[in-house]
Amino acid sequence: MSKNIRNVSKRRSLAIEQYQIGMETPPDRAALEIAHSRLCTRMPLDEMLKVENLRAVVVARARRHVRDRSRIDAKRRSANDFD
Repeated sequence: MSKNIRNVSKRRSLAIEQYQIGMETPPDRAALEIAHSRLCTRMPLDEMLKVENLRAVVVARARRHVRDRSRIDAKRRSANDFD
């Protein structure tokens, strides 16, 4: 069990290093706002971003939103061209 904990901490530290050196760009404010609205919480977004654990949740949800948003192709959708 302790081996799994060490692996998780290594992965987390690697993700933090990648984020700090710019390999992963943070989501924009619009994505953060949408992610915050989908979390169903009453705490304001700026207060959530001040708390480290809550910031991780909001940023993860914003990244998922950005990933899903990039899948939609408006031109193909308007032309009804689905494969």
